[in-house]
Amino acid sequence: MASTRLIRHIRAPRGRVYAALLDAEAVGRWMVPDSMTSRVHSFDARPGGEFRVSLTYGPRHDDAPTGTGKTSGKTDTYRGRFVSLVPDTKVVQVLEFETDDPAMRGEMTITITLADAYDGGTSLTGEHRNLPPGVAEEDNELGWSMSLEKLAKLVEDGAAPVADVPLAEAFTYPGVVSAYRHRPPYPDSVFDVLTGLITDTPRTVLDLGAGEGALARPLAGLVDRVDALDVSVAMISAGRLRPGGDAPNLHWIVGGAESAPLGGPYALVTAGASMHWMRWRETFERLAAVMTGAAFLAIVGHGHEDQPWTIELDKVIARHSRSPAYDPSFRLVDALSETGLFQVVGHAATPPEPFRQRTADYVEYLHSTSSLAREWMPPEEAAAFDRAITEMVAPYETDGWLDLTVLAEVTWGRVVVTA
Repeated sequence: MASTRLIRHIRAPRGRVYAALLDAEAVGRWMVPDSMTSRVHSFDARPGGEFRVSLTYGPRHDDAPTGTGKTSGKTDTYRGRFVSLVPDTKVVQVLEFETDDPAMRGEMTITITLADAYDGGTSLTGEHRNLPPGVAEEDNELGWSMSLEKLAKLVEDGAAPVADVPLAEAFTYPGVVSAYRHRPPYPDSVFDVLTGLITDTPRTVLDLGAGEGALARPLAGLVDRVDALDVSVAMISAGRLRPGGDAPNLHWIVGGAESAPLGGPYALVTAGASMHWMRWRETFERLAAVMTGAAFLAIVGHGHEDQPWTIELDKVIARHSRSPAYDPSFRLVDALSETGLFQVVGHAATPPEPFRQRTADYVEYLHSTSSLAREWMPPEEAAAFDRAITEMVAPYETDGWLDLTVLAEVTWGRVVVTA
């Protein structure tokens, strides 16, 4: 029979999460999909104890799981019992709908398992087995995703803060360094934009947060010198082995932008998303001292264009991301401009270029990001994430390959530092 399985990271300790699984009032608040209300008729939270709950659709439920009420026109009522309770670790319960519809009958089993997470929070695994034939797996998964989002908000609100995850540290991890090669390449035209911004001589470039040199290595063949700066020895070591990584005019520098020894003067400074990790005022004060009078700071972003699965991808990332403030709408350039340290002068977007990638490599590309590093995830969670992404893109692949497009955006401007 069909089943659903989800894994969710919650930034609250196991004891707090476990308590919310067994508190009638809390269950009425979180164990209910969007656009529905819950009424807990009875709830005896002990082994063998019984419960009965009704979920009722509101006047509009376009985003709720499809279908009408299983018990009445707008209501799903279910009853069940607790089979096993392991304090702070596991809750097992069986339940069934009160219904006259044979397609909705049958006893289901829900198992929720809690484990300590790397940051003092909780890794929750939920399994809903033996779904009746009338319950679509995708509807059940959607309902559970909504409910677990509510649970996370409920227990995280007011919880003792868990340890901040040192996300930037992920770029020193072997899994991230290995996965980095699966990031989409920069379109060739981005280098025409960057070299066109250089007006001073010598044509010397500083690439901040260079990683394994996706920008620095190609630029070295187009300018007089490139200094590629990154805090990760592992990333730089990988970059040296990549094509162009041993060019005589490419100089690798290990350190942070705020303190590493810099040369110069630089006729252009480039930075990608890595600028997000830097202390901006300290970094910009240093840049102002080593840039030529006409030099620009160019912020370069790139990625896949118009993925038909973007909305679903954002949901999967939100469930597994180790960045509690994950916001797919965040724009680095806007944030920099608001500080007054960066004055935008121009912007260019490259034409989309086709890019073909194996599905397995696309999954690995996602693990190259700091908040989705394999090192953060227990093996079971990493496998669940990989499976969700693979199933999500399956309708769009051909013989294991995805036909994608990649583009880049370059925003350049002046570094503005006032006393």
